[in-house]
Amino acid sequence: MTTIVKPVSCVSIDVAKAKFDVALLKPDGKYRSKVFSNNPEGFRQFLDWLEKQEALKAHLCMETTGAYGRSLARFLAQQQLLISVMNPALIHAFGKTELSRAKTDKADARLIARYCQMHRPAPWMPPAEAIVTLQALVQRLDDPLGMQNMENNRLEMAEPAARASIEALLLTIHQQIDVVRRQIQDHMDDHPDLKSQKALLLSIPGIGEATAAMLLAFLSPLTRFHSAKQVVAYAGLNPRIRESGQWAGKSHIAKAGNVLLRKALYLSAVVAKRYNPAIAAFCDRLLIWMPPCSQDAFDVWHIEVGLLSYIRPLMQD
Repeated sequence: MTTIVKPVSCVSIDVAKAKFDVALLKPDGKYRSKVFSNNPEGFRQFLDWLEKQEALKAHLCMETTGAYGRSLARFLAQQQLLISVMNPALIHAFGKTELSRAKTDKADARLIARYCQMHRPAPWMPPAEAIVTLQALVQRLDDPLGMQNMENNRLEMAEPAARASIEALLLTIHQQIDVVRRQIQDHMDDHPDLKSQKALLLSIPGIGEATAAMLLAFLSPLTRFHSAKQVVAYAGLNPRIRESGQWAGKSHIAKAGNVLLRKALYLSAVVAKRYNPAIAAFCDRLLIWMPPCSQDAFDVWHIEVGLLSYIRPLMQD
């Protein structure tokens, strides 16, 4: 017997730097649209508007937009509203199925509302404040590390007249890297849960301080994942198979997850292959059905997947 799902009111939010467009899609298919400033005052005005529209029990939906939408999502979750935060790729793919041609903030908001009403995405659970702070710190650390690599490359080819300036900048960057690293370690040590989980992760050969911080920042709480496969997909390490009929293209990882997480896991996988007996045994099993896994990047992907499967039970304890 076919179950008919009753339409619900959905409110979509299309976030930009200075503003966010909202579209209330009612069960009868009619829309109500409005624009608010992307600041605390705009958040409160949006809440008042929802109340006037009798939509406080509606299903809210927005795309992940990094820093632009993070504060709004946390504010709405604190008001005990039902909100989902979606991967923009899902909304984009949904728009293609509708053959959407318009590309405006108002049209995007309505598209998100239709997606929400049709698919009823899972609610978003805001991370704990300790995790939010840790995420901010590890993301910040990646910036000066990238700058350090760029300046080191410039220093190799620099003319003598420019070397002093580059070396001075590198010294400042080194100092800031040390400051942020110290902040990360102090933050984890100040929170008992993070400190105990960090100790468990560091007990795994191949996992260092930087990788432990990255795993705790982006995988906590690990209980939201029901299997190792879900963790692998979240990190963007699941394979993307390309086959059609008798044609078989080259497979590669999806790269749809967090790039910082994959970067940390890559380095840990290389170390774990050499120093972690469990991962080394895993590599030996791989040799039975594939070429030796010493240098090939796709084989390192297998080690990363094995490492995630090895880590998951520890972080759930």
